[in-house]
Amino acid sequence: MQIVEAVTVTEVKDALTGLRTGRTCQAMLDQLTEEIRQGQRDVAIALMDVNKTHQINQKYGRDKGDEYLKASSSLICYTFKHSPVFRYTGDEFLAVLKGADLEDREKRRDYLNREMANMQLARDEWKRLSIAVGIAVCREEDDSAEDMLNRARERMLEDKKSHEGL
Repeated sequence: MQIVEAVTVTEVKDALTGLRTGRTCQAMLDQLTEEIRQGQRDVAIALMDVNKTHQINQKYGRDKGDEYLKASSSLICYTFKHSPVFRYTGDEFLAVLKGADLEDREKRRDYLNREMANMQLARDEWKRLSIAVGIAVCREEDDSAEDMLNRARERMLEDKKSHEGL
């Protein structure tokens, strides 16, 4: 029996965003680790955290919070349209960047930041998206996808500080 067959549809696809879940993300990260150990290093991980989710839920209700998360996931997917995107945890998203998205990663991040800046003028707070991003490119010394993920998380947390007050 293959691992994929043992996973139910609800474990593969997130009900709210339609994205692949953290469970399928872990399988992708395991596969990525194998590729890294075989010398395939043309890859990066982008880790994104949707800011203000809890505040939107508390202030406007779960429906607006869900709308906020769905809009955020749509923007993330559009930004990294050539890469698999996962809903990694509740308000964290992960993209595995290869090819065009890897090469254009800084342009992609700039695009995301411009779109968020434009949204800050929206009347409704739940339409003012705020997403912290950390991107880590595979290094020669990396032994696993976890090494990149840890660096991406550090960079995401640094970026999160720049979004405070938005």
